[in-house]
Amino acid sequence: RRPLRVPRLSSRAQRPGATPARTQVPAQRTTTRGSDPARDPNFRFAMPKQAIKDEAIKDAVVGSQYLAGTGESTTFDHHQVLQESDDLIRALFFSIVKETTGTEFFQSLKEVYDLSEKFHETQAQSDFDALTTKLGSLTNEETMMLASAFSNVLNLHNVSEHVASAMEERHARLDDIPRGPAKTTNGAIKGLVAKGISKEAIYKAITEQEVDLVLTAHPTQALRRSMLKNFGTVRQKLLDLQRARLSGYERAELLDSMASAIQSAWRTDEIRRTPPKPQDEMRAGLSYFNETVFEGLPKFCRRIDSALINQGLPRIPMEHSIMRFSSWMGGDRDGNPFVTATCTRDVVYLARITAVNLYFKAIQDLIFSLSMWRCTDAFRERARLLHERETAEHVYEMRKQRNYADFWRSLPMEEPYRVVLAEVRDKLYNTREALQAVIMGKAEALDPADDSIFRDKNHLLEPLMACHQSLIEVGDGTVADGSLLDLIRQVNCFGLSLVKLDIRQESDRHADAVDAITRHIGLGSYNEWDEEKKTEWLPSGVKAKSPPVA
Repeated sequence: RRPLRVPRLSSRAQRPGATPARTQVPAQRTTTRGSDPARDPNFRFAMPKQAIKDEAIKDAVVGSQYLAGTGESTTFDHHQVLQESDDLIRALFFSIVKETTGTEFFQSLKEVYDLSEKFHETQAQSDFDALTTKLGSLTNEETMMLASAFSNVLNLHNVSEHVASAMEERHARLDDIPRGPAKTTNGAIKGLVAKGISKEAIYKAITEQEVDLVLTAHPTQALRRSMLKNFGTVRQKLLDLQRARLSGYERAELLDSMASAIQSAWRTDEIRRTPPKPQDEMRAGLSYFNETVFEGLPKFCRRIDSALINQGLPRIPMEHSIMRFSSWMGGDRDGNPFVTATCTRDVVYLARITAVNLYFKAIQDLIFSLSMWRCTDAFRERARLLHERETAEHVYEMRKQRNYADFWRSLPMEEPYRVVLAEVRDKLYNTREALQAVIMGKAEALDPADDSIFRDKNHLLEPLMACHQSLIEVGDGTVADGSLLDLIRQVNCFGLSLVKLDIRQESDRHADAVDAITRHIGLGSYNEWDEEKKTEWLPSGVKAKSPPVA
């Protein structure tokens, strides 16, 4: 295998017949924040030839002040950003419709859109009549396609609004535009201090609270996850066009990605053809943890840390989580006959497997990061005991079969943190295997006495806290307070179950259950008691040392 060679700038001139190397001259054109691409003559030639064939799309990009890929401006106009975003993604969508359905339907769509826009502006009866006449001339198939097209147009407009709101918030953070009411933690804390509330009281309120965010049960979510994901891609690409200074090719690639997501949404059936089960609903809900919530929590905590430090206060205590997450999905029995004991069991294990997968990925990344050798004597002894317990050949074969991303072989004692974290990785793998076996019907696979799996969040926290303490004591606090601190906070918040399942049921079902108990033990009918007698008996029945039913 030949080594990779990086030629020098002047090497071409040294070869016989080679073209002399060009002298690099600093560019005269600047694209700093605030430049107007529409007035920049050089910018129009930055687009590669044939990169954008549709003139409407090219005009929407090149003539844009915010979405041209010349970098972030220092000015902001909400209406203009919304209009430019709408113009661009509508031009992309119309181009896709024309390409995928043909000229005839595209002309009908364009005519209906233009008539709708004209009536919106004039509110004239004649324009409304022209619109209804055109709609009445369409076939059933064309009407269905038209409804789908307008549904996509409206959803894409929602994307434009999201982009405009996100850009407005960012420009406010950068002090490009006046700030409104405090929308950030830092702004809220500053506002409280300005009102005379003591910093100590603010710190006490923040660090002692626990906000429980509940994901309610909504199986009839209008937009399918496939659609939401595509529109999320469009949103991110629009933001990239606004924020980054791009070459012509980079800009063309972003537009290609947007077009791909828009076409994917256009060609996707918007209607679910089968009703979702509670387990499907839980999978959809857990996707938010995979894509946003799990990684977003430590980022939010760091924002709060920064706001507190700006006020001369310590950060949030590492052992305390200011948030937790709950869910009704798979536990809401109120009027849903499909939420059975089996369903609840399935969603509990589904959430636990999701949590283990998230922790497993985080640990794999952490093993790679904590490569340092310096540690406390106590931590080194811990690593030594683990190291002596395993044989190199056995470890290699086991980890090779598990196809870990890295570090298959037994790790040396010169990397003590990796030695300890490798055991955490092995236990997480074992825990995932046990949970999957339980779902397959092998209840005995999840043995509470099995030390090779994690049974409680404290078992997972303990080695992470040991790593953190050792790093702090040897002077590597900056490393300790990086991704390791993030993972500790995630474990404190999500635990091994990821979310707390709320069991909800209509009260008559509970009353009937208690009624069966009171009849069985000879106390009469609970349902026939008055409220006073019920409230008198229930506390004693619940607190009784022996159950009321043998």
